[in-house]
Amino acid sequence: MYFRKSVWANGGDFNDPILFWYAKGVAELMMRPLNDKTGWRYLAAIHGEDFSQGGTSYWQQYGYYEPGEPLPSKDEQAIFWNQCQHQSWFFLPWHRGYLISLEANVRQAIVKLGGPSDWALPYWDYSASDAQARDLPPAFKATTLPDGTPNPLFIKQRYGAQVSPPTLPLPADDVSLKKLNIISFVGASAGGNPGFGGPETAFNHGGGASGGVESLPHNIVHVDVGQSAPNGDPGLMADPDLAGLDPIFYLHHANIDRLWSYWLSLGDGRANPADQSWLQGPIGRPFMMPMPDGESWRYAPKDVLSTEQLGYSYDPLSNGDVVPASHSIQRVSNLGLASVAKAAAMPTATPAKHAELLGANDNVVSLNQKAHSVVKLDKRMMARSAKSFTANLLTASNRSEPDRYFLNLESIRAKREGITIDVHLKLDGQEVLLESLGLFGIKDASRRDRAHGGNGLTLVLDVTEELDKLHLNQGIDNLSEVEVVLTPRNGQNAELSVERISLYRQ
Repeated sequence: MYFRKSVWANGGDFNDPILFWYAKGVAELMMRPLNDKTGWRYLAAIHGEDFSQGGTSYWQQYGYYEPGEPLPSKDEQAIFWNQCQHQSWFFLPWHRGYLISLEANVRQAIVKLGGPSDWALPYWDYSASDAQARDLPPAFKATTLPDGTPNPLFIKQRYGAQVSPPTLPLPADDVSLKKLNIISFVGASAGGNPGFGGPETAFNHGGGASGGVESLPHNIVHVDVGQSAPNGDPGLMADPDLAGLDPIFYLHHANIDRLWSYWLSLGDGRANPADQSWLQGPIGRPFMMPMPDGESWRYAPKDVLSTEQLGYSYDPLSNGDVVPASHSIQRVSNLGLASVAKAAAMPTATPAKHAELLGANDNVVSLNQKAHSVVKLDKRMMARSAKSFTANLLTASNRSEPDRYFLNLESIRAKREGITIDVHLKLDGQEVLLESLGLFGIKDASRRDRAHGGNGLTLVLDVTEELDKLHLNQGIDNLSEVEVVLTPRNGQNAELSVERISLYRQ
Protein backbone atom coordinates (compact mmCIF):
# COMPACT_ATOMS: atom_id res chain seq x y z
CA MET A 1 0.00 0.00 0.00
CA TYR A 2 1.31 3.43 -0.98
CA PHE A 3 0.59 6.38 1.34
CA ARG A 4 0.04 9.85 -0.04
CA LYS A 5 1.06 12.43 2.56
CA SER A 6 0.55 16.17 2.95
CA VAL A 7 3.08 18.32 1.11
CA TRP A 8 3.39 20.35 4.32
CA ALA A 9 4.02 17.31 6.56
CA ASN A 10 7.76 18.02 6.69
CA GLY A 11 7.87 21.72 5.91
CA GLY A 12 7.05 21.67 2.20
CA ASP A 13 10.69 22.04 1.14
CA PHE A 14 13.50 19.79 -0.09
CA ASN A 15 14.30 18.54 3.39
CA ASP A 16 11.33 16.29 2.72
CA PRO A 17 12.59 13.31 0.64
CA ILE A 18 9.15 12.96 -0.95
CA LEU A 19 9.51 16.39 -2.57
CA PHE A 20 13.20 15.96 -3.35
CA TRP A 21 12.49 12.74 -5.24
CA TYR A 22 9.40 14.21 -6.90
CA ALA A 23 11.67 16.89 -8.34
CA LYS A 24 14.19 14.28 -9.52
CA GLY A 25 11.48 12.14 -11.12
CA VAL A 26 9.85 15.13 -12.83
CA ALA A 27 13.23 16.25 -14.20
CA GLU A 28 13.75 12.80 -15.71
CA LEU A 29 10.32 12.82 -17.38
CA MET A 30 10.87 16.37 -18.68
CA MET A 31 13.89 15.22 -20.68
CA ARG A 32 11.84 12.74 -22.70
CA PRO A 33 10.52 13.59 -26.20
CA LEU A 34 6.94 14.67 -26.83
CA ASN A 35 6.05 11.36 -28.49
CA ASP A 36 7.22 9.30 -25.48
CA LYS A 37 4.12 8.09 -23.61
CA THR A 38 5.97 8.27 -20.30
CA GLY A 39 7.31 11.78 -20.89
CA TRP A 40 6.19 14.86 -18.95
CA ARG A 41 4.77 16.69 -21.96
CA TYR A 42 2.95 13.64 -23.29
CA LEU A 43 1.33 13.07 -19.88
CA ALA A 44 0.35 16.75 -19.71
CA ALA A 45 -1.24 16.54 -23.18
CA ILE A 46 -3.50 13.76 -21.89
CA HIS A 47 -5.21 16.41 -19.79
CA GLY A 48 -5.13 18.93 -22.62
CA GLU A 49 -2.96 20.68 -25.21
CA ASP A 50 -3.51 23.57 -27.59
CA PHE A 51 -0.97 23.25 -30.40
CA SER A 52 -2.98 20.76 -32.51
CA GLN A 53 -6.31 22.54 -32.08
CA GLY A 54 -5.88 25.85 -33.93
CA GLY A 55 -5.71 29.35 -32.52
CA THR A 56 -3.01 30.74 -30.24
CA SER A 57 -0.65 28.01 -29.02
CA TYR A 58 0.72 28.70 -25.58
CA TRP A 59 2.53 25.37 -25.69
CA GLN A 60 4.60 26.85 -28.51
CA GLN A 61 4.82 30.35 -27.00
CA TYR A 62 6.00 28.97 -23.65
CA GLY A 63 8.53 26.59 -25.21
CA TYR A 64 6.79 23.25 -24.67
CA TYR A 65 6.26 22.50 -28.36
CA GLU A 66 8.48 23.15 -31.33
CA PRO A 67 6.82 22.88 -34.75
CA GLY A 68 8.26 19.95 -36.63
CA GLU A 69 9.28 17.84 -33.63
CA PRO A 70 8.08 14.21 -33.79
CA LEU A 71 4.52 13.69 -32.55
CA PRO A 72 2.44 10.61 -31.83
CA SER A 73 0.28 9.50 -34.72
CA LYS A 74 -3.13 11.15 -35.13
CA ASP A 75 -4.77 7.86 -34.12
CA GLU A 76 -2.70 7.72 -30.93
CA GLN A 77 -3.48 11.34 -30.11
CA ALA A 78 -7.18 10.61 -30.55
CA ILE A 79 -6.91 7.83 -27.97
CA PHE A 80 -4.75 9.49 -25.32
CA TRP A 81 -4.64 13.28 -25.68
CA ASN A 82 -7.25 15.89 -24.69
CA GLN A 83 -9.07 13.43 -22.49
CA CYS A 84 -9.82 15.27 -19.23
CA GLN A 85 -13.42 15.23 -18.00
CA HIS A 86 -14.89 18.49 -16.74
CA GLN A 87 -18.45 19.64 -16.00
CA SER A 88 -19.30 15.96 -15.83
CA TRP A 89 -20.08 13.15 -13.39
CA PHE A 90 -16.87 11.57 -14.80
CA PHE A 91 -14.74 14.42 -13.40
CA LEU A 92 -13.64 12.61 -10.22
CA PRO A 93 -13.05 9.07 -11.58
CA TRP A 94 -11.22 10.23 -14.71
CA HIS A 95 -8.78 12.35 -12.71
CA ARG A 96 -8.20 9.51 -10.22
CA GLY A 97 -7.01 7.30 -13.06
CA TYR A 98 -4.90 10.14 -14.47
CA LEU A 99 -3.08 10.53 -11.15
CA ILE A 100 -2.43 6.77 -11.01
CA SER A 101 -0.70 6.98 -14.40
CA LEU A 102 1.37 10.06 -13.55
CA GLU A 103 2.36 8.68 -10.15
CA ALA A 104 3.41 5.30 -11.56
CA ASN A 105 5.57 6.87 -14.26
CA VAL A 106 7.24 9.29 -11.85
CA ARG A 107 7.83 6.46 -9.35
CA GLN A 108 9.50 4.31 -11.99
CA ALA A 109 11.84 7.19 -12.88
CA ILE A 110 12.62 7.72 -9.20
CA VAL A 111 13.48 4.06 -8.67
CA LYS A 112 15.78 4.07 -11.72
CA LEU A 113 17.57 7.06 -10.18
CA GLY A 114 18.10 5.13 -6.95
CA GLY A 115 15.15 6.58 -5.05
CA PRO A 116 12.57 4.87 -2.81
CA SER A 117 10.34 2.21 -4.32
CA ASP A 118 7.47 3.24 -2.04
CA TRP A 119 7.38 6.86 -3.22
CA ALA A 120 3.87 8.28 -3.54
CA LEU A 121 2.48 11.57 -4.77
CA PRO A 122 1.89 14.13 -1.98
CA TYR A 123 -1.26 16.26 -1.76
CA TRP A 124 -1.68 19.99 -1.18
CA ASP A 125 -4.20 20.44 1.64
CA TYR A 126 -4.77 24.16 1.18
CA SER A 127 -7.95 23.99 3.31
CA ALA A 128 -6.12 23.07 6.51
CA SER A 129 -6.66 25.39 9.45
CA ASP A 130 -3.04 26.62 9.34
CA ALA A 131 -2.95 29.72 7.11
CA GLN A 132 0.51 28.69 5.85
CA ALA A 133 -1.12 25.76 4.07
CA ARG A 134 -2.78 28.15 1.61
CA ASP A 135 0.58 29.27 0.27
CA LEU A 136 2.54 27.54 -2.46
CA PRO A 137 4.97 25.12 -0.75
CA PRO A 138 8.61 26.33 -0.73
CA ALA A 139 9.79 23.45 -2.94
CA PHE A 140 7.73 24.97 -5.78
CA LYS A 141 9.16 28.47 -5.26
CA ALA A 142 12.88 27.68 -5.07
CA THR A 143 14.68 28.17 -8.38
CA THR A 144 17.33 25.53 -7.62
CA LEU A 145 17.62 22.17 -5.91
CA PRO A 146 19.94 21.79 -2.88
CA ASP A 147 22.80 20.81 -5.21
CA GLY A 148 22.43 24.05 -7.19
CA THR A 149 20.88 22.49 -10.30
CA PRO A 150 17.65 23.96 -11.73
CA ASN A 151 14.51 23.04 -9.82
CA PRO A 152 11.99 21.35 -12.15
CA LEU A 153 9.17 22.13 -9.69
CA PHE A 154 9.73 25.86 -10.28
CA ILE A 155 7.93 26.78 -13.50
CA LYS A 156 8.59 30.17 -15.09
CA GLN A 157 5.18 30.23 -16.80
CA ARG A 158 3.27 29.27 -13.65
CA TYR A 159 1.87 32.82 -13.46
CA GLY A 160 1.94 33.76 -17.13
CA ALA A 161 3.91 37.01 -17.50
CA GLN A 162 3.68 37.86 -13.81
CA VAL A 163 6.31 37.30 -11.15
CA SER A 164 3.65 35.94 -8.80
CA PRO A 165 -0.14 36.15 -8.65
CA PRO A 166 -1.81 38.47 -6.14
CA THR A 167 -4.01 35.61 -4.92
CA LEU A 168 -1.22 33.67 -3.22
CA PRO A 169 -1.53 32.72 -0.45
CA LEU A 170 -4.97 31.51 -1.47
CA PRO A 171 -7.87 33.47 0.05
CA ALA A 172 -9.57 31.50 2.80
CA ASP A 173 -13.01 31.68 1.13
CA ASP A 174 -11.52 30.20 -2.05
CA VAL A 175 -10.62 26.95 -0.30
CA SER A 176 -13.86 26.45 1.62
CA LEU A 177 -14.94 22.83 2.05
CA LYS A 178 -18.66 23.58 2.19
CA LYS A 179 -19.32 21.43 -0.88
CA LEU A 180 -18.66 18.36 1.30
CA ASN A 181 -22.11 19.10 2.70
CA ILE A 182 -23.77 18.10 -0.57
CA ILE A 183 -25.23 14.61 -0.15
CA SER A 184 -26.00 13.52 -3.71
CA PHE A 185 -23.18 12.68 -6.10
CA VAL A 186 -25.10 13.35 -9.33
CA GLY A 187 -26.33 16.84 -10.16
CA ALA A 188 -29.68 17.86 -11.58
CA SER A 189 -29.99 18.02 -15.35
CA ALA A 190 -30.83 21.74 -15.21
CA GLY A 191 -31.30 24.46 -12.65
CA GLY A 192 -31.10 22.56 -9.38
CA ASN A 193 -28.60 20.86 -7.10
CA PRO A 194 -25.27 20.55 -8.95
CA GLY A 195 -24.35 17.39 -7.01
CA PHE A 196 -21.00 16.73 -5.38
CA GLY A 197 -19.61 14.97 -8.46
CA GLY A 198 -21.37 16.79 -11.32
CA PRO A 199 -24.19 16.31 -13.83
CA GLU A 200 -24.80 13.18 -15.87
CA THR A 201 -23.04 13.53 -19.22
CA ALA A 202 -21.46 11.55 -22.03
CA PHE A 203 -17.70 11.97 -22.60
CA ASN A 204 -17.24 15.66 -21.79
CA HIS A 205 -13.92 17.42 -22.30
CA GLY A 206 -15.34 20.69 -20.99
CA GLY A 207 -18.30 23.06 -21.09
CA GLY A 208 -21.59 23.00 -19.21
CA ALA A 209 -22.31 22.97 -15.48
CA SER A 210 -19.69 22.20 -12.82
CA GLY A 211 -20.45 19.88 -9.91
CA GLY A 212 -19.96 21.02 -6.34
CA VAL A 213 -16.37 20.01 -5.58
CA GLU A 214 -15.29 20.87 -9.13
CA SER A 215 -16.57 24.40 -8.62
CA LEU A 216 -15.12 24.81 -5.11
CA PRO A 217 -12.28 24.37 -4.39
CA HIS A 218 -11.11 22.83 -7.67
CA ASN A 219 -11.81 25.51 -10.26
CA ILE A 220 -10.90 28.53 -8.20
CA VAL A 221 -7.60 27.06 -6.96
CA HIS A 222 -6.63 26.52 -10.60
CA VAL A 223 -7.43 30.14 -11.41
CA ASP A 224 -5.88 31.59 -8.24
CA VAL A 225 -2.57 29.84 -8.85
CA GLY A 226 -2.34 30.48 -12.60
CA GLN A 227 -4.47 33.55 -13.21
CA SER A 228 -3.75 35.44 -16.41
CA ALA A 229 -1.30 38.31 -16.55
CA PRO A 230 -2.65 41.78 -17.48
CA ASN A 231 -1.75 41.10 -21.13
CA GLY A 232 -4.04 38.04 -21.11
CA ASP A 233 -1.35 35.35 -21.16
CA PRO A 234 -2.50 32.61 -18.76
CA GLY A 235 -0.45 30.97 -16.08
CA LEU A 236 -0.27 27.23 -16.66
CA MET A 237 -2.76 26.26 -13.96
CA ALA A 238 -5.44 28.64 -15.24
CA ASP A 239 -5.91 26.86 -18.57
CA PRO A 240 -6.98 23.19 -18.90
CA ASP A 241 -4.80 22.92 -22.02
CA LEU A 242 -1.70 23.93 -20.01
CA ALA A 243 -2.38 22.85 -16.43
CA GLY A 244 -0.79 19.40 -16.67
CA LEU A 245 2.58 21.02 -17.42
CA ASP A 246 2.79 22.44 -13.88
CA PRO A 247 4.01 19.97 -11.23
CA ILE A 248 1.72 21.58 -8.60
CA PHE A 249 -1.27 20.44 -10.68
CA TYR A 250 -0.90 16.86 -9.51
CA LEU A 251 -0.73 17.80 -5.82
CA HIS A 252 -3.88 19.90 -6.27
CA HIS A 253 -5.70 16.97 -7.85
CA ALA A 254 -4.42 14.55 -5.24
CA ASN A 255 -6.21 16.75 -2.72
CA ILE A 256 -9.42 16.76 -4.78
CA ASP A 257 -9.14 12.96 -4.99
CA ARG A 258 -8.68 12.87 -1.22
CA LEU A 259 -11.79 15.01 -0.74
CA TRP A 260 -13.80 12.50 -2.76
CA SER A 261 -12.68 9.73 -0.40
CA TYR A 262 -13.41 11.89 2.60
CA TRP A 263 -16.84 12.87 1.30
CA LEU A 264 -17.77 9.19 1.03
CA SER A 265 -16.53 8.53 4.56
CA LEU A 266 -18.93 11.14 5.96
CA GLY A 267 -21.88 8.84 5.22
CA ASP A 268 -25.46 10.07 5.74
CA GLY A 269 -26.44 8.90 2.25
CA ARG A 270 -23.30 9.92 0.41
CA ALA A 271 -22.51 7.29 -2.20
CA ASN A 272 -21.07 6.84 -5.65
CA PRO A 273 -23.60 6.36 -8.45
CA ALA A 274 -24.90 2.83 -8.98
CA ASP A 275 -25.97 3.64 -12.53
CA GLN A 276 -24.24 1.43 -15.09
CA SER A 277 -23.88 4.35 -17.46
CA TRP A 278 -21.54 5.89 -14.86
CA LEU A 279 -19.85 2.69 -13.69
CA GLN A 280 -19.00 1.57 -17.23
CA GLY A 281 -17.80 5.00 -18.39
CA PRO A 282 -18.73 6.90 -21.53
CA ILE A 283 -19.70 5.11 -24.72
CA GLY A 284 -17.52 5.78 -27.74
CA ARG A 285 -14.29 6.94 -26.10
CA PRO A 286 -12.95 4.91 -23.17
CA PHE A 287 -10.51 6.30 -20.63
CA MET A 288 -6.96 5.23 -21.48
CA MET A 289 -3.70 5.91 -19.64
CA PRO A 290 -0.05 5.06 -20.42
CA MET A 291 1.66 3.07 -17.69
CA PRO A 292 5.37 2.30 -17.21
CA ASP A 293 7.11 -0.13 -19.57
CA GLY A 294 4.86 0.74 -22.50
CA GLU A 295 1.66 -0.73 -21.10
CA SER A 296 -1.71 0.98 -21.50
CA TRP A 297 -4.49 0.92 -18.94
CA ARG A 298 -8.11 1.12 -20.02
CA TYR A 299 -10.37 1.88 -17.09
CA ALA A 300 -13.86 3.02 -16.13
CA PRO A 301 -15.32 4.48 -12.92
CA LYS A 302 -16.08 0.96 -11.65
CA ASP A 303 -12.32 0.32 -11.58
CA VAL A 304 -11.48 3.33 -9.39
CA LEU A 305 -14.22 3.36 -6.75
CA SER A 306 -11.83 3.36 -3.79
CA THR A 307 -8.20 4.21 -3.20
CA GLU A 308 -7.58 0.88 -1.45
CA GLN A 309 -8.80 -0.86 -4.60
CA LEU A 310 -5.91 0.87 -6.39
CA GLY A 311 -3.28 0.22 -3.71
CA TYR A 312 -2.93 3.61 -2.06
CA SER A 313 -4.36 5.61 0.80
CA TYR A 314 -4.15 9.09 2.26
CA ASP A 315 -2.49 9.75 5.58
CA PRO A 316 -4.36 10.77 7.61
CA LEU A 317 -7.94 10.16 6.50
CA SER A 318 -10.37 9.58 9.32
CA ASN A 319 -14.06 10.14 9.93
CA GLY A 320 -14.00 9.16 13.57
CA ASP A 321 -15.65 12.38 14.69
CA VAL A 322 -18.48 12.41 12.16
CA VAL A 323 -21.79 13.72 13.46
CA PRO A 324 -24.98 12.43 11.77
CA ALA A 325 -26.57 14.83 9.31
CA SER A 326 -28.45 17.65 10.95
CA HIS A 327 -31.56 19.16 9.48
CA SER A 328 -30.39 22.64 10.21
CA ILE A 329 -28.98 24.55 7.28
CA GLN A 330 -25.31 24.98 8.07
CA ARG A 331 -22.39 26.03 5.96
CA VAL A 332 -18.83 24.83 6.41
CA SER A 333 -16.23 27.38 5.41
CA ASN A 334 -12.46 27.67 5.70
CA LEU A 335 -12.05 24.55 7.82
CA GLY A 336 -9.81 21.52 7.66
CA LEU A 337 -11.22 18.00 7.33
CA ALA A 338 -11.32 17.39 11.07
CA SER A 339 -13.62 20.37 11.50
CA VAL A 340 -15.81 19.37 8.59
CA ALA A 341 -16.29 15.95 10.12
CA LYS A 342 -17.86 17.58 13.15
CA ALA A 343 -20.12 19.84 11.12
CA ALA A 344 -23.75 19.18 10.26
CA ALA A 345 -24.26 18.03 6.70
CA MET A 346 -26.47 20.13 4.47
CA PRO A 347 -29.66 18.14 3.80
CA THR A 348 -29.25 17.93 0.06
CA ALA A 349 -31.04 14.77 -0.98
CA THR A 350 -30.72 13.06 -4.34
CA PRO A 351 -32.00 15.68 -6.77
CA ALA A 352 -35.49 15.47 -8.19
CA LYS A 353 -35.85 15.06 -11.93
CA HIS A 354 -36.97 18.64 -12.32
CA ALA A 355 -36.30 21.97 -10.70
CA GLU A 356 -38.86 24.77 -10.94
CA LEU A 357 -37.86 28.10 -12.43
CA LEU A 358 -38.85 30.94 -10.10
CA GLY A 359 -37.52 33.78 -12.20
CA ALA A 360 -34.69 35.24 -14.24
CA ASN A 361 -33.12 38.52 -15.26
CA ASP A 362 -33.96 40.21 -18.56
CA ASN A 363 -30.64 40.85 -20.26
CA VAL A 364 -27.17 39.51 -20.85
CA VAL A 365 -24.80 40.87 -18.19
CA SER A 366 -21.56 42.31 -19.54
CA LEU A 367 -18.81 42.17 -16.94
CA ASN A 368 -16.21 44.73 -17.89
CA GLN A 369 -16.54 45.86 -14.29
CA LYS A 370 -18.80 45.33 -11.27
CA ALA A 371 -22.39 44.83 -12.41
CA HIS A 372 -25.84 44.62 -10.81
CA SER A 373 -28.65 42.53 -12.23
CA VAL A 374 -32.21 42.02 -11.03
CA VAL A 375 -33.77 38.56 -11.07
CA LYS A 376 -37.53 39.07 -11.45
CA LEU A 377 -39.59 36.47 -9.59
CA ASP A 378 -43.00 34.93 -10.18
CA LYS A 379 -45.12 36.04 -7.18
CA ARG A 380 -47.34 32.97 -7.29
CA MET A 381 -44.32 30.69 -7.18
CA MET A 382 -42.78 32.71 -4.36
CA ALA A 383 -45.98 32.40 -2.32
CA ARG A 384 -45.73 28.65 -2.69
CA SER A 385 -42.09 28.88 -1.66
CA ALA A 386 -43.06 30.76 1.50
CA LYS A 387 -45.46 27.97 2.39
CA SER A 388 -42.66 25.46 1.85
CA PHE A 389 -40.41 27.32 4.30
CA THR A 390 -43.20 27.42 6.87
CA ALA A 391 -44.09 23.75 6.41
CA ASN A 392 -40.49 22.71 6.84
CA LEU A 393 -39.54 24.54 10.02
CA LEU A 394 -36.90 22.12 11.08
CA THR A 395 -36.88 20.73 14.59
CA ALA A 396 -35.52 17.58 16.14
CA SER A 397 -38.92 15.92 15.66
CA ASN A 398 -39.50 17.07 12.08
CA ARG A 399 -37.41 15.01 9.65
CA SER A 400 -38.90 16.29 6.37
CA GLU A 401 -36.59 17.70 3.74
CA PRO A 402 -36.96 21.40 2.87
CA ASP A 403 -37.07 22.70 -0.65
CA ARG A 404 -33.76 24.14 -1.75
CA TYR A 405 -33.03 27.19 -3.88
CA PHE A 406 -30.34 27.55 -6.51
CA LEU A 407 -29.01 30.63 -8.24
CA ASN A 408 -27.76 29.82 -11.74
CA LEU A 409 -25.24 31.85 -13.73
CA GLU A 410 -25.92 30.43 -17.18
CA SER A 411 -23.72 30.43 -20.28
CA ILE A 412 -20.82 32.42 -18.88
CA ARG A 413 -18.47 33.29 -21.75
CA ALA A 414 -15.05 34.89 -22.12
CA LYS A 415 -12.25 34.90 -24.65
CA ARG A 416 -9.46 34.03 -22.21
CA GLU A 417 -8.71 32.13 -19.02
CA GLY A 418 -7.71 33.23 -15.54
CA ILE A 419 -10.93 34.97 -14.41
CA THR A 420 -12.91 34.80 -11.17
CA ILE A 421 -16.34 36.27 -10.41
CA ASP A 422 -17.31 37.22 -6.86
CA VAL A 423 -21.06 36.69 -6.55
CA HIS A 424 -23.08 38.67 -3.99
CA LEU A 425 -26.78 38.69 -3.22
CA LYS A 426 -28.20 42.01 -2.05
CA LEU A 427 -30.34 41.38 1.03
CA ASP A 428 -31.77 44.06 3.30
CA GLY A 429 -29.54 46.60 1.63
CA GLN A 430 -26.37 44.57 2.28
CA GLU A 431 -24.27 42.71 -0.28
CA VAL A 432 -23.81 39.16 1.02
CA LEU A 433 -21.03 37.11 -0.57
CA LEU A 434 -22.38 33.81 -1.89
CA GLU A 435 -19.26 32.41 -3.48
CA SER A 436 -16.32 33.22 -5.71
CA LEU A 437 -16.38 31.34 -8.99
CA GLY A 438 -13.19 30.41 -10.85
CA LEU A 439 -13.91 30.18 -14.58
CA PHE A 440 -11.53 27.31 -15.33
CA GLY A 441 -11.97 26.23 -18.95
CA ILE A 442 -14.00 29.29 -19.97
CA LYS A 443 -12.05 30.04 -23.17
CA ASP A 444 -12.63 26.73 -24.93
CA ALA A 445 -16.18 26.45 -23.57
CA SER A 446 -16.91 29.79 -25.28
CA ARG A 447 -15.60 28.74 -28.70
CA ARG A 448 -18.29 27.89 -31.23
CA ASP A 449 -16.05 25.31 -32.92
CA ARG A 450 -15.92 23.13 -29.78
CA ALA A 451 -18.23 20.35 -28.63
CA HIS A 452 -20.67 22.60 -26.76
CA GLY A 453 -20.96 25.14 -29.57
CA GLY A 454 -19.77 28.05 -27.47
CA ASN A 455 -22.43 27.69 -24.77
CA GLY A 456 -19.86 28.51 -22.11
CA LEU A 457 -19.91 27.50 -18.46
CA THR A 458 -22.83 27.33 -16.05
CA LEU A 459 -22.29 27.62 -12.30
CA VAL A 460 -24.90 26.88 -9.64
CA LEU A 461 -25.01 28.30 -6.11
CA ASP A 462 -27.20 27.08 -3.26
CA VAL A 463 -28.92 30.18 -1.81
CA THR A 464 -31.35 28.38 0.53
CA GLU A 465 -29.76 29.81 3.65
CA GLU A 466 -29.94 33.37 2.35
CA LEU A 467 -33.60 33.07 1.32
CA ASP A 468 -34.42 31.37 4.61
CA LYS A 469 -32.97 34.31 6.52
CA LEU A 470 -34.87 36.72 4.31
CA HIS A 471 -38.08 34.79 4.93
CA LEU A 472 -37.54 34.85 8.69
CA ASN A 473 -36.80 38.60 8.64
CA GLN A 474 -39.55 39.85 6.36
CA GLY A 475 -41.22 36.96 4.57
CA ILE A 476 -40.89 36.13 0.89
CA ASP A 477 -44.60 35.83 0.07
CA ASN A 478 -44.55 39.03 -1.94
CA LEU A 479 -40.90 39.01 -2.97
CA SER A 480 -40.88 40.20 -6.57
CA GLU A 481 -37.15 40.38 -7.26
CA VAL A 482 -33.68 39.77 -5.91
CA GLU A 483 -30.59 41.73 -6.84
CA VAL A 484 -27.39 39.92 -7.79
CA VAL A 485 -24.05 41.73 -7.78
CA LEU A 486 -21.19 40.33 -9.88
CA THR A 487 -17.62 41.56 -9.48
CA PRO A 488 -15.00 40.16 -11.88
CA ARG A 489 -11.44 39.58 -10.72
CA ASN A 490 -8.86 40.00 -13.45
CA GLY A 491 -11.57 40.34 -16.10
CA GLN A 492 -10.10 43.17 -18.15
CA ASN A 493 -10.19 42.74 -21.94
CA ALA A 494 -11.83 39.33 -21.56
CA GLU A 495 -15.23 40.06 -23.17
CA LEU A 496 -16.76 38.42 -20.11
CA SER A 497 -20.54 37.99 -20.03
CA VAL A 498 -23.32 36.01 -18.34
CA GLU A 499 -26.23 35.22 -20.65
CA ARG A 500 -28.83 34.67 -17.93
CA ILE A 501 -29.13 34.67 -14.14
CA SER A 502 -31.96 32.51 -12.83
CA LEU A 503 -33.39 31.20 -9.58
CA TYR A 504 -34.74 27.66 -9.21
CA ARG A 505 -36.51 25.73 -6.48
CA GLN A 506 -36.04 22.00 -6.06
